[in-house]
Amino acid sequence: MKKFYAVFAAALVALAVGLVPPVFAGGWKASATSFSQTSLLASYSFDAGVLTDSSGSGFTLTQTGSGITFPATGRFLDCALFTGSSSDYLGRNATDDASLDFGTGAFTISLWVRWGMGLAVSSSEQVLIEKFTGASGPGWTVYKKNGTTSLECFFDGTSDVTLTAPANLVVDGKWHQVVVTRSTTTWTIYYDGQQAATTTVTNTISDTSKPLLIGKRDGGTSPFYGSMDAITIWGRAWSATEVTTSYNNGRGQDTGYTWIADR
Repeated sequence: MKKFYAVFAAALVALAVGLVPPVFAGGWKASATSFSQTSLLASYSFDAGVLTDSSGSGFTLTQTGSGITFPATGRFLDCALFTGSSSDYLGRNATDDASLDFGTGAFTISLWVRWGMGLAVSSSEQVLIEKFTGASGPGWTVYKKNGTTSLECFFDGTSDVTLTAPANLVVDGKWHQVVVTRSTTTWTIYYDGQQAATTTVTNTISDTSKPLLIGKRDGGTSPFYGSMDAITIWGRAWSATEVTTSYNNGRGQDTGYTWIADR
């Protein structure tokens, strides 16, 4: 017993002087894990309902409608909870951020999603995130396909690209990570760290003057019902190893931190 108290006291001293990182249940702990922040274009954690972009790009979001809340039930602390109303969404408030048009460049879009269980999710198209014009483009969009439980991405351009992940991936009341990447001519959807769909196409994504939108389509259709957390957009393609690291260790940002408790 004396040995236990001695070890416990030594641990408290080490913690107090910063020799050992603090560990909090349901939170982050310091670790040796590193994740390169190169070419991070936008980053939204939604913690405390803050909509600022922590990447340094200054792409602060604006909330439209009063139905979106930010409860402490996120995959990482707080999240954005959407009602399924087309009146409630987040966006760049009519601002055209040209660096999010991608063109021929590499990119990664990463987010965590928990689909609402109270809605017949398979019966409606629901947009997660997009920079897209109307129903057909130009631009890019990531959404749940109408009439199914499949994730789909569409990139309008010189040679349109459509990626469709297998059905039955999305509705179980749990948090899931969605990652979409483009490296040269390879386009890939990852779901919970695993490749779900890929194709090889040479395509220049057509630019759009429309703003980044989260939770609905340009024009007011396809509203999202559920929660989203830890949205990041990058001007480079994550490797398969980085996707796995991001899924296993957390959101792939805040270098040096690792998630230690599942929600």
